[in-house]
Amino acid sequence: MSGASGAATIKGSLLLGGGVSGLVYMDSSTWLGVVLYDDLCGFCRRWIPFWKRTLALRGLSIAPLQTPWVRNRLALSEAELSRDLRLLLPDGRQIIGADVYRVVLQRIWCAYPLYLLAVMPLVRRFFDWAYRNVADNRLLISESCGLHGERRRVRSATDY
Repeated sequence: MSGASGAATIKGSLLLGGGVSGLVYMDSSTWLGVVLYDDLCGFCRRWIPFWKRTLALRGLSIAPLQTPWVRNRLALSEAELSRDLRLLLPDGRQIIGADVYRVVLQRIWCAYPLYLLAVMPLVRRFFDWAYRNVADNRLLISESCGLHGERRRVRSATDY
């Protein structure tokens, strides 16, 4: 059985990849989507799973962009896949980049004032600019802060 996101549906619940700590069951009537992050980025790898419970309470699960079902579902090049944070909605649509943060801010009551600021025209442009600069430099930021992402396995001569 497969839901709109490629996740398994089990009697009205969605079985989703829960990142580092396993699987998450969510009622499909309250499930809003999956926040997809770059697991090769130490900043992303530390930050997104930290908010996993808060996101789950708002109907959002998390999954690394490098997860096989995500790669198959999105069918993007490696560069495009890891360029931005994404929110995969149940109907298959995607919200990308700074707009993902706006969706999350809108759903957390204590962050709602930040959402209101983030949608104001002048602040929106600054928010988008700040997101793009952090996203474009996240690997350097991660390295500078000593945050390590999932390491790609280097093949040895015996692997061929």
